[in-house]
Amino acid sequence: MKKILEQSLSMIPQGVATHLPEATILRREIEKKGMAVLKKFGFQEVITPLFEYLDVLSLGMGPEMIERGYKFIDRSNGRFMILRPDVTPQIARMVSMHFRGEAKPVRLCYFTNVFRHEEAHAGREREIFQIGGETFGGVKPSDDAELIEVVTGILKALKLSRYRIVMGHAGFFKSILSRCPVDSQKEIQSAIARKEISRLEKIIEEKKITGRSAEELLGIFSLFGGEEVFRKARKLSREKETLAALDHLKAIFAVLKKKGLDGNLLIDLGEVRDFDYYTGPVFEIFVEGIGYEIGGGGRYDHLSAKYGYDCPARGFALDVEKLQQAIEKGSS
Repeated sequence: MKKILEQSLSMIPQGVATHLPEATILRREIEKKGMAVLKKFGFQEVITPLFEYLDVLSLGMGPEMIERGYKFIDRSNGRFMILRPDVTPQIARMVSMHFRGEAKPVRLCYFTNVFRHEEAHAGREREIFQIGGETFGGVKPSDDAELIEVVTGILKALKLSRYRIVMGHAGFFKSILSRCPVDSQKEIQSAIARKEISRLEKIIEEKKITGRSAEELLGIFSLFGGEEVFRKARKLSREKETLAALDHLKAIFAVLKKKGLDGNLLIDLGEVRDFDYYTGPVFEIFVEGIGYEIGGGGRYDHLSAKYGYDCPARGFALDVEKLQQAIEKGSS
């Protein structure tokens, strides 16, 4: 009986963690060093509500994120509420309500937790601690490059040197996808996101996608690597929208190269996850020894418009748990 009681007391919900003193010290060190870098770049820290009304927060979230959120009912009025699954919509609403008249850019940052349901076999946390920043205002390539400068600054402050930042552009893929049959677009995006070439070939055959569109879709898988990807991509697609996306991404790369930050950069124009959310340049961060990306970000120009204030924006978030794992494994 005593053994059963001890086992019961040691159990916590799957996907959350208890942090003992040593781990807590490291976590606070990540917070201290990461926030110092953000503040150096002019970011101001904010704290967002732990939970909000579902109908308000969902204006800035896609259906998948809403589905993964933990929901409950407000006892006082019967309205549905949700534990925050994403901080960015909260900050977009904050800017819309309180920063309209402020000089741009407005830079806001946070160190907080979000809550998302993950299946037990997915190997992911349900309570995710994040450090991140959001910038409102500015549309130039140098503005987008600044975000990656901030990320590299945080990684360097944490003495993590074995990392890669993989850059893409939502506009490039969206332009190619727009020329495919509407009823095939979700399937195509899913196949490319999962790097399933055979499945994509089957969709192309079933939907009778031929000519240039078929070549572009299959060619996306080869658009991964260094600066040479820009040349290959221009040969693959000559449409106005794809060329504009390439030119913008190339200009961002040039800014970062000039600052000596290109050694850790890769280009992947076949990275298409979360493209319903992003509108322009996107990136993911990988650290040696960690199986998943440790964070990512990009441009989302129309998010604040859903809260009544249309303002160009971009942001990023880093997973603190994965940063901690990388430091403990010595990825330097």
